Amino acid sequence: MADVDQSLYDKLSKNVEKLQTLGKSWGMDEDDINKCICQALEIDNGPKRSSVVSKIVYGLRVSVLVFSFILACYVFLSLHRPSQQFLSKQTQSWQYPIMRFVRLMTLPITKKYHLDVFHEMECIVNNPFYSDEPMDCWPCEIVDRIEDFSGFDNFTEYYYHNGIPFIVTDAEAMVVTYEVLRDQYLAHTEEIENSIDAFISTNSSLDSLSELFNSFQSSEELLRTESGAMWRVQRVPGVRLLRELFPRPYFVPDKAEVTLEKYIFVDTPKAEAFQIPSLQASNGWLVQGSGEREIVLLPSESCRQNCSDVSVIMQPMDILFYHTHFWKPQSFPYGEELSIMYAGSFL
Repeated sequence: MADVDQSLYDKLSKNVEKLQTLGKSWGMDEDDINKCICQALEIDNGPKRSSVVSKIVYGLRVSVLVFSFILACYVFLSLHRPSQQFLSKQTQSWQYPIMRFVRLMTLPITKKYHLDVFHEMECIVNNPFYSDEPMDCWPCEIVDRIEDFSGFDNFTEYYYHNGIPFIVTDAEAMVVTYEVLRDQYLAHTEEIENSIDAFISTNSSLDSLSELFNSFQSSEELLRTESGAMWRVQRVPGVRLLRELFPRPYFVPDKAEVTLEKYIFVDTPKAEAFQIPSLQASNGWLVQGSGEREIVLLPSESCRQNCSDVSVIMQPMDILFYHTHFWKPQSFPYGEELSIMYAGSFL
């Protein structure tokens, strides 16, 4: 081992002598030559390395402080509900612009990778430890009936995001019958079929929308059965066609984002009662296209001890607004006509 060290030392000494000789031949003085040799041997790099390490340590300390501050704020807001509600109210107007900005920034990713299948899944990864947080049930505690807010023009200022359900009868809606739905389907079969991702019927012989419209040419034929059907539309072509039949309600704020997810319900007077599926956004609305039906709003599980059921009879062109976090609508057959209903939601 000593022989190896001595050999390395001898080689290094010869190289240093050569560098000194070369420097003198170039006219350099002793100080410049020694400085160059020290730099070449990285003797002067000690302070630089310690400077880099100190910067890394400083950065880690700042990161830990920032993370600790954010974590402390999160814990405080989670435990102190008044502050949580205050912050939520103050930042409500920023949620949609932020979400819109994020969507625009991720457009290149969606163009390169096909992510539609994940967008349409209600849950990508199941969390067995998840449970709904306890809610403040005051929006449903004060409700003992569904109010008629026809002609009300202050929705955004007074009722947006407060969870109180109401009905309007003066919306610019149109009567949508079974024949109207069927005619639109026949005229745009490919667009509609490509936009539907779920179809359910109480009639075991009906497995798709095409079978429904091909098996029953008119509402009179369907009325002879006890059938009920529901389908969900989640793609732009089909949603655009539905908007021609069910325009955006006037009480939906201009700044709100309406989700693509839409439902159509077709039920005979003898069809079974059912629960309206959970909608994607917190603010939901139901439009009665034709016929009648009874809608019963059941309090969500967290609020059942504090709130009571409320109900309303939906007439053609009536629109019912409700908050999906506090209410779970159930539909019951009513009247003697075929009932057509549409559901949507917004943020």
